[in-house]
Amino acid sequence: MPIARGHGRVFYFSPGDEEYPVYHHPDVLKVIANAVACAAPTEPERRTPSVSRRPTGWYETGETLSTADPRLAQS
Repeated sequence: MPIARGHGRVFYFSPGDEEYPVYHHPDVLKVIANAVACAAPTEPERRTPSVSRRPTGWYETGETLSTADPRLAQS
């Protein structure tokens, strides 16, 4: 079962290693195909994350910035 992470899902599968490669085994390929289908996005459109562009050193100076500050404008 995939783990929800934000708007996506994470699937971890570790069937073998370099000395015992099993990635071409039909059962392993089926597990990988099922995992891809299960972890695929379910939302119709991915939203771009919002990034705060605070100036360097704002935290160290104790400066507080309001959301209306033009330095925080997204480009």
